[in-house]
Amino acid sequence: MTPQDGQAYTDPAAPPARRAGPAADDDDRAGRIVLLSVVLLLTTRTFQYFPGMAILQELAFLLAPLGLVVVAARSRGAIGRSWAFETYVVLLMVSMPIWSGIAAQQAHGQPIIYGVLSWRGYALISVALALLYALRSGWIVTQDIGRAFMACAWFTLGLFAAMTLLLDPVDFLSYGIGFVEDRYVEGYRFKFSAVFTIYAMFHYGVRAFREHRPELYLLALLFFFFLFGSAGGRIFTVSVLATTLLLMYRWGGLSRFVQGASALAMVALVAVGFGALIAPDSTAERLTKFSEAFSVFSADADDIDDASAASRVLQTLVALPQIEERPLAGGGRISAQWVEESFAGLLGVYFYPDDIGLIGMVYQFGFVGTGLFALQFLFAWRYGRRLPRSRATTVSDTCVAYLLYLIVSSVATGSFVMFPEFSLLLIAIILHQGTVDA
Repeated sequence: MTPQDGQAYTDPAAPPARRAGPAADDDDRAGRIVLLSVVLLLTTRTFQYFPGMAILQELAFLLAPLGLVVVAARSRGAIGRSWAFETYVVLLMVSMPIWSGIAAQQAHGQPIIYGVLSWRGYALISVALALLYALRSGWIVTQDIGRAFMACAWFTLGLFAAMTLLLDPVDFLSYGIGFVEDRYVEGYRFKFSAVFTIYAMFHYGVRAFREHRPELYLLALLFFFFLFGSAGGRIFTVSVLATTLLLMYRWGGLSRFVQGASALAMVALVAVGFGALIAPDSTAERLTKFSEAFSVFSADADDIDDASAASRVLQTLVALPQIEERPLAGGGRISAQWVEESFAGLLGVYFYPDDIGLIGMVYQFGFVGTGLFALQFLFAWRYGRRLPRSRATTVSDTCVAYLLYLIVSSVATGSFVMFPEFSLLLIAIILHQGTVDA
């Protein structure tokens, strides 16, 4: 009898699950965490644009599907339990690069192979299934993945902080915009991946909430302010606040929601107050940028002083007529290997769809293609509802928080289309936690 989608399942032929605890072998556990950390760093493309790392990342694109084949071959009893999700993951991985290639060929005449290869990173989607099968087979447990996430978080925080303090981004301009970015009036800065920093922020927030340990909120704030100061911004701040408030209400009820909202308001007021005392000009500039961000929805680019917001308005105006021409399938992605500077070189204007979030994704995949990507959140909602609080852990709750953050922030970033490998990995963890033996 085949188990239904999401139903608990135990493979009698599978090796016994390894449980973390005093009897576990420390060296074996450390080895699993190190291996998982490497896999997570490559899956999230954390160092893709760092000097000398491009070849390693390209190798990861090739090896990820092979890794899935190897894991699946050794855990065949774990395959097919959640057939709808597994089929969906494979469908995205295989079909969406082809979708982009055909769309770009029809819209712009680009050879299909260029459009397909421009989304070769979708091969990393296979990691979500590989880890799901490894979890079901008992080779790893969710706590191993959680420890690997936190190891990556502290490692990257230390590395990024050291680079910010000790290195001048101007000295590294030759490495390209993926490594160093121009923030206009703010000057140049290193472009850091925020994936693990955001995970750690939610991890400590979730632990503080679950364990009633207010001191852990200080660690959450440590990661928040690093992102806010160096690698975050307006979208990040609004998305974190919205996510936090929604989860407080969902998990704590009205009373804890009111308490939490009051505490957040107090922290915000204190932070703004200290900012006004220590760096009044910088604080006033940040507050102005928040107002500029909202004015994007009601103003022309000429009326906006913030260069970043104005640029997004101008690029949106380029995208909208193109979307009207190809609303269903989109226009695909233009490869820089075919036309120098990609879309900007093809259209003759400054235009990079990835900069304008969901609108840019609709431009490339159309409403139908973007809708296919959005289906992943239906799986997240389904598995999240099935996960009883008695089985929920810090890891699964952090994954839920991160997914909610992605839903909110993706309106402006489109990350669930650009990097579905990460959101699908989080969904796989929640799915497993809801079906593992209690």
